[in-house]
Amino acid sequence: MIDDGSTPETAFAGATRRRVCATPPADVITLAAWLATEASGYDDVLAAADSNGKDWLPRAAALAGVQAFSDVIGFSAADILQRAIYAGDLIETVQSHQPRLWATVRTAAFASLAGDLPARDLLHAPSTASVPGIRVLGRQAQGGLSLKDARALVAGGRALASADNFIAVLQPLAERLGGVLAASRAAVDAGYAPNSWQVGQTGQIVAPEVYVAVGISGAAQHVAGMRDSSLIIAINTDPDAPMMRLADIAWQADLFDAVPALCAALDGYCSRNTGL
Repeated sequence: MIDDGSTPETAFAGATRRRVCATPPADVITLAAWLATEASGYDDVLAAADSNGKDWLPRAAALAGVQAFSDVIGFSAADILQRAIYAGDLIETVQSHQPRLWATVRTAAFASLAGDLPARDLLHAPSTASVPGIRVLGRQAQGGLSLKDARALVAGGRALASADNFIAVLQPLAERLGGVLAASRAAVDAGYAPNSWQVGQTGQIVAPEVYVAVGISGAAQHVAGMRDSSLIIAINTDPDAPMMRLADIAWQADLFDAVPALCAALDGYCSRNTGL
């Protein structure tokens, strides 16, 4: 297992060896070339099916002359895997006859393994490619709890109608649930929320304990990113919306009335149970 320093340590439970990249390459082309070389001593090369893993792993697999598999959600055997296709509507079973398996996996589909963390072996990668095909214009750190780590997500859709409404309506509910905000692609495209909040096939794949979908119809690409959530709550005026059929709790109501009412109900519950 190679750690670039950005993955939570709990993700390494169960590993027998941990190799840490002390000096990560500055660009994805160099990273892919370096990992293609490092992979020669391993049977399988796996990466999270996020924007980072989907960027470098197919490049590295191509350099190694093999096919990469994406969005793997299970293994029947060492060379037989299940992967989500068509925005998660179908599950494909594939057998790989390649000498080495390269795949991105949906981390939310696998349970964490218990065990002590292995010792860290430091690695040093080349800093840059001789002829890079891309140029890094800047870097911006993202603070706060990530979507994948949050126990609760409050996701909004285009029905919020503005960026101001998105924060004013949804943030109080997210705070009461101890979670963070998320968004559908339609909300992101409309400029109501940043791209880093997008959940779905073209965004982040999440599986929180609680997922509240506010004003989200439930397009296939969005459902593919959150269908494994433990409890799904949908608020929508359309009772026939796909998200309402998927939800464990479906509330047919205007979101501008329902969300404040839900916040008030949570406040009342907390007051009764804390004696405040």
